[in-house]
Amino acid sequence: MDRCSIFTTRFDRFWGILITLSFLSAGNAISESVSLTQQEQLGKRIYVQGIGTTPIESNFVNSSIRAPASQYPCIQCHGESGQGGREAGVKIANIAPAVLAARNLAHHQSINDYLHGAISSGIGASGMTLHPVMPRYQMTEADMSNLLAYLKRLGNEPVPGVTDNEIHVGMQLASGPLAIASSDVSRLLTAYFHEINQRGGIYERKLVLDIFPSPGKGDTENQNMTSSSMFCLIASPPGSLSKNTSLEDADIPVLAPLMIFPESDVLKLPNVFYMYASFHDQGRVLVDFLHEKTTSQKTTALLYSDDAMARSGAEGARQQSELVGLSVILDQSIAANEVEVLAIVEELQRKHIEQVIFFGPISLQTQLGQVLQSRKIRLQLFSSAELLSGGVAQQGFDDIYLASSIGIPDTASGDISDYRRTVELAGLLTPQNPFLLNAFAGVTVLIEALKLNGRALSRASLVHVLESGTPFKTGIGSALRFGATPFQGTHAVTILAIDPTTGSLVTQLPFREARKSR
Repeated sequence: MDRCSIFTTRFDRFWGILITLSFLSAGNAISESVSLTQQEQLGKRIYVQGIGTTPIESNFVNSSIRAPASQYPCIQCHGESGQGGREAGVKIANIAPAVLAARNLAHHQSINDYLHGAISSGIGASGMTLHPVMPRYQMTEADMSNLLAYLKRLGNEPVPGVTDNEIHVGMQLASGPLAIASSDVSRLLTAYFHEINQRGGIYERKLVLDIFPSPGKGDTENQNMTSSSMFCLIASPPGSLSKNTSLEDADIPVLAPLMIFPESDVLKLPNVFYMYASFHDQGRVLVDFLHEKTTSQKTTALLYSDDAMARSGAEGARQQSELVGLSVILDQSIAANEVEVLAIVEELQRKHIEQVIFFGPISLQTQLGQVLQSRKIRLQLFSSAELLSGGVAQQGFDDIYLASSIGIPDTASGDISDYRRTVELAGLLTPQNPFLLNAFAGVTVLIEALKLNGRALSRASLVHVLESGTPFKTGIGSALRFGATPFQGTHAVTILAIDPTTGSLVTQLPFREARKSR
């Protein structure tokens, strides 16, 4: 922070004069309900991203460093609201308009003189020289005017989807195979929001769930769903969201997307918070379990379908096998066609494979099991519960172990009493539905983060709370702790086994992360 942490009291005074004069000419602060003008939006882009209508360069005194202003934007030191602060005992100026106006400073120099002097040359009030760590920015007169216009609104701009009395949370319904699950999720969230509002909401704001239908066939996007109409999104299907061009460049937080996992590369929004571990993590923990469970080295094959999630699981299994010293004598992708499946089974038989690590859809696993059974071959199967979410074919396999990022919630546990009650209030009959569990984990995290955020709410402040490393306990799976992007709440995975008598799932290994060393 050396480049931007030393802003002297004199520099503080300069900005006070500058902004106060602006306020004297502009009148009182603009209400939150008024949207940013085009000029203010351009100024905000300079403040936040260091990007103007033409290239802006930042230079440092006593240094040869010359770099795009995007590397040293104003927000980097002054903060989202211009609040400044203290770094290594050195004061960073608070340039929030209300703070500066309250100082009631006056000066006889014009605003443009201050802007040109301080920002372009590092010359402040009365000709004083600002500290050399303050970047000198080279920008056009138009960009300076835009920046100054935005500084009047700094920390007092409208927050999309937030009013004095409400917080609007958006959810887009899914179509196709996810339609029923998506509808159930909307009922769950509606019931939960109603209960929260009955208790007084969040800092006297009611939570409003805005439910948007999935784009119809041939539609490119939902025209009623825009980044300015809601504060954040929750439990929406990535495929539908990716069609909405108004969200592409928005920093809108997205919690618990319905496709659950970070490998769901359909969604390209910047602030997506995933509730569970990745398939890569599943592959690693699955290998740990297999390696620890097997008393004698068995011949092992790694099979996977050719899609992003299955490939990621296979790569995790491959990496962990190398780490723990598990020998995989057949590592191959497999397609769901009769000829290829038959060829793979023949190879398994030729190499005397005893156990298979498999990442792929239920249709492929069923096809594989049928051929194994026809050849009177019985293997142990180690796979992913989520990838086989449509059910598990037991034919062809003696023992079946499944990695899961969700696990089996203990319905008798007090930890999930809120979830159990909400499911009942919503009139839902499938409490162990993974989409419901995922959505409830997401809404629990959202509510707690809103409480931690406080009344002064913004998208950036919510993201800051979420990514701060605070543990969020949802009662479903392990505690979620988000860090740097990608925002993945946990790396912990549980291992489930299928009871051959009842066909039900039982927990074989509690939630844990993969080993990091031998």
